[in-house]
Amino acid sequence: MKIWNHPALTLFLIPFSMLYEWIMQWRNKLYDTGFLRTHSVNAHVISVGNITVGGTGKTPVVETIARFFYEQGKRVAIQSRGYGRRFRGTLLVSDEKRVLASPEQSGDEPFMLAQHLPGIPVIVGSNRYGAVCQIIQQFHPDIVVLDDAFQHRRIHRDIDIVTIDASMPFGNHRVLPAGPLRERKIGLSRAHLVIQTRADDPDKGRSGIDQIEAYTQASIVSSSHRPIAWMDLNNNQYPLDFINGKFVLAVAGIGNPDAFLNTLHQLNIVPVDFIRFVDHYWYKQYDMEKIMIRAVSMGAIAVLTTEKDGVRMRGMINLDLPVYCLKIRCELHDFSVIQNVFDQRRS
Repeated sequence: MKIWNHPALTLFLIPFSMLYEWIMQWRNKLYDTGFLRTHSVNAHVISVGNITVGGTGKTPVVETIARFFYEQGKRVAIQSRGYGRRFRGTLLVSDEKRVLASPEQSGDEPFMLAQHLPGIPVIVGSNRYGAVCQIIQQFHPDIVVLDDAFQHRRIHRDIDIVTIDASMPFGNHRVLPAGPLRERKIGLSRAHLVIQTRADDPDKGRSGIDQIEAYTQASIVSSSHRPIAWMDLNNNQYPLDFINGKFVLAVAGIGNPDAFLNTLHQLNIVPVDFIRFVDHYWYKQYDMEKIMIRAVSMGAIAVLTTEKDGVRMRGMINLDLPVYCLKIRCELHDFSVIQNVFDQRRS
C-alpha cells in the first residue's frame, strides 16, 4: 500500500510536502522568469511526462508517439533518464539497427522501447541535455522524444505532453511525500497536450477530464492500454486466450500494480494469488524461488507478470513453472489531436 493511502502517516508527512511544494514552486518560477536557463537543441523536442509519480502508463505513450512520427517518415530519437538502472553515465541503448545494452545497463523501460522500436535510437543519461546533444550529433533526428521530462525544464521543448490516469488523476491531491503529486496541480498549465490513459470507463474518463480542465487549457485526448499477446522469458509469443482456464499466480513490480490485476480480470483471469513488488524492482534468484514455491503450493501451473517485470526476470534459471508476460500497447483515440498540436507549435 502506498504511504499516502495511510491517513495517519499522511498527516505526519504534510509539513514535508509543504516544503517540497515550496521548493518546486520557486524552481518553476525561476524557469518562468528566465533566471534558470532553458537550452534549445537542433531538433523538435516532445516531452512525455506526468504530474504524479509512477503508474500512469507513460512508457507505452512514449512508444506510441515515437512510432506515430516515425511512420510519417520523420527521423525520431528517444532520450530517457534510465531510472532504476545499475550503471551511471550516458549510454546509447540502441542505434537504428540493433539493441546495444542490457536491461541492467539501460533500465527496464528504455530497454523495452529499444526492443519495440527498431529504427529509432534510444539513449539514457541523467544529464539529459548532454545525452540529447549526443544523439542529435550522431543520428540527426527531426524529433527527440523525452521520456518522463515534464519537471525537467533545462531543455526547451516544442510540446509538453502530460499523461494522467483516468481512474485516479491526482490521487489524494497532495504533493510528495504525503501524496503522489510531483508538483502543484497548477503545473498542468504548462502542458500543451494531456493524454488521459486507461480511459476505458466512460464515467471515470469524464470525471477525470473535468478535474484536468480545472487546471489547464491544453487539448485532452483519451487512450486505452490494450493487451495484445502473452510472451515467455525467451520472447516466444502466445495468443491472449492461451491462459484461459488455467490456475495462475500473478506478480507485478510496477508503479500501479492494480492496473495489471484489473487487466487480468478483463481477460477473465483470476489469479490464485497476487504478489506485489516495488516499481523497478530487480528480481533475484531467491525471489523467483519464493514465487515458484508459493505458486506450486497454491496449485498454479504458471506465473503471470507484466512485460516490464519480465525484462527484470531475464536470466533466471531452474524455474519450476513457466513465466508469461503480458504485452500491452497504447491506443490513442484521436491521433489528429497530436498532429494538430505539433503543427501549431511548430508554426
